Amino acid sequence: MTPRITVIGQNPHFHRRSAITTERQFCQIRLCFGELDIVARAEGKLIPQTRLKVVQPFEGGRVEKILVHEGQQVQKGQSLLIMDTHLSQSDTQKIIAELDIARLQLRRIDAELVISPFVFQSTDMKASFDAVFAQFQSHQQNYQSAVAGQQAVFEQYQKELEAESVLLKKLVEILPIQKETEATYIKLGKQGYASKQLVLEKQQARIEVEKNLKAQEFSIESLKPK
Repeated sequence: MTPRITVIGQNPHFHRRSAITTERQFCQIRLCFGELDIVARAEGKLIPQTRLKVVQPFEGGRVEKILVHEGQQVQKGQSLLIMDTHLSQSDTQKIIAELDIARLQLRRIDAELVISPFVFQSTDMKASFDAVFAQFQSHQQNYQSAVAGQQAVFEQYQKELEAESVLLKKLVEILPIQKETEATYIKLGKQGYASKQLVLEKQQARIEVEKNLKAQEFSIESLKPK
């Protein structure tokens, strides 16, 4: 298709008119015998009346039929070509494999949620099943590792809680005895049978037991899950 241009402005000067006429005649000869490369020299504005359009489908595929020929003028909305609507064999196999993978993934998720086996079925594609089954096994191993780790943490917590509880029980049993011993030495000190230093030591021992008892109660409370 030969682009058309419109020249707006004053006509070329008289002295240039003969050169332009000669060039125009030369262009007409080239139009008849060969391809034309347009070079226009004139005063004024050039307004193109046609534009180059690149026709490209939204999706790739194979063109079945071209409805226009080269250089033909087309209208807006006119069909230019017909795409082949039949999928190739490789495309069909790819879509089937993707659908099978999606179906297997749903089964895998269901099996993981209810902790049930993920088994092969007669409608499964071997390659797809193997890929999803490998993923299922990986998730199961990760889950078992996580459970084992949490179990170890819980067992350690149980041991620590048990040890702290035993110590707390011992302190609870010792405190009354310590208080009674302190009271006895205070009485003996008043009677002159025990020195003041000895009485202070018994008081200090009772204070230490009470302090340890409170610390032990706080330690056990901190071990309990929030």
